[in-house]
Amino acid sequence: MSPWGPCIEDTLVMPLNATMSWNGEASCSVGMQTRQIHCMKSKVGHVTRKRCPESTRPETVRPCLLPCKKDCVVTPFSEWTPCPTICQQGNSSLAKQSRHRIIIQKPNNRGQECPDTLYEERECEARPLCPNYR
Repeated sequence: MSPWGPCIEDTLVMPLNATMSWNGEASCSVGMQTRQIHCMKSKVGHVTRKRCPESTRPETVRPCLLPCKKDCVVTPFSEWTPCPTICQQGNSSLAKQSRHRIIIQKPNNRGQECPDTLYEERECEARPLCPNYR
């Protein structure tokens, strides 16, 4: 017989409320594992299915517990940084303001991915030119 395959999500089985599995990790749903069974005659060779009754064969499918999905969690955006309030000199470039957010929890077990945008920037409103005295 082959080793048990990976635990695959089984959509026909009702999801569990979060429970603790045998290895101490929380699990949220039931999956299924499969394996191949080959009947052998005293380790000499394969036997036809007719000579290997179903009742004597080990299980080929069993339920298993899947770990809980964890979605990405980010903080709300910070406040925009302040725009300059003083007048601008001659033809200086436009000032910009920015804001950011931080990832608190990375996704795991096929949970929702983090947003692409963690930093934003925008131009400030045009400031009046400073008076130029001669």
